[in-house]
Amino acid sequence: MKKIALVLLFVVIVSSLAFAEAPEDRLGELESKVLAISSKDAVATFVAKMFGPIYIVIALGMFARKESLSRIMEDFCKNSALLFYGGMFALVVGLAIILTHNVWVANWTVIITIIGWGGFIKGIWIIAFPGSVVRLAQAYAENSALGKFHLGLAFVFGVILSYFGYFS
Repeated sequence: MKKIALVLLFVVIVSSLAFAEAPEDRLGELESKVLAISSKDAVATFVAKMFGPIYIVIALGMFARKESLSRIMEDFCKNSALLFYGGMFALVVGLAIILTHNVWVANWTVIITIIGWGGFIKGIWIIAFPGSVVRLAQAYAENSALGKFHLGLAFVFGVILSYFGYFS
């Protein structure tokens, strides 16, 4: 619905400016602003549609197989190459989101910006300080409430992102 409204707004603005004999540079400025707004919304919706279901599936899967979470974290931390590539993946995905959607606004799309920055910072952290990642994984292994809290948070984020990505 937002996309249709933006397209209609764009058509009205462009046609009114064209008939009002607006200067050429002013028309280009308005056109680029409308396109920038619609492309940022499209990026936010795409990322929400992608990450929402992923968060939900991972959270439900790990809740169903609680023993797997600690085993996965243990195996991940034992393999330094896997740890490094996990950090690279988080860094690349986070930077891609930042470059396409670094928007600090007072609506749901700021969640996408926070995910991007979180992934970027997480990637740097994993690559630069792998020992602290191992210690954090050990803390999760020793305290199952931490893992449950993190999975619960992932599930809630997944539901929120899925709602905004698919239903709003």
